[in-house]
Amino acid sequence: MFFESIVEALELQARVLADTVPSGPIDAVLLFGETTDNEGSTLETVGEIATIAGKIVYSTGSKLLTGEAWSPEYGARLIALGVPVQKIMTADLSAFPLAHTHTEAIAFAQMAKAEGWKTVCVVAATFHAPASLRRDGDHRFNDLP
Repeated sequence: MFFESIVEALELQARVLADTVPSGPIDAVLLFGETTDNEGSTLETVGEIATIAGKIVYSTGSKLLTGEAWSPEYGARLIALGVPVQKIMTADLSAFPLAHTHTEAIAFAQMAKAEGWKTVCVVAATFHAPASLRRDGDHRFNDLP
């Protein structure tokens, strides 16, 4: 679970929205899926901080609300930006009926826990923050294994 109280949730959201760039080594960069108009700058940001990250993670699998398969071509684009292929990982969303911000957050949290990561950096447009932290629906952070 990421937070125990509303105060901790607000602190986490404030940190997310602070838009700071890490200065030292981090275990992973978590890249949320973006709309076409946000992809370029988001991927460039990941490319810029990839040198201090152990892994770069983006999601794939499942489908969008439109019914289209969620399968972004971020891997090839990250490689074109100079990110070494061995750093790139994907989080599989196929267990979820839809791919969206909250299911990405759950998959990223599960992966971070499984990999034993202690430091991660989220690269995403700010509109992802509220949806990634929500606690409604069938999937709750405090229910993570």
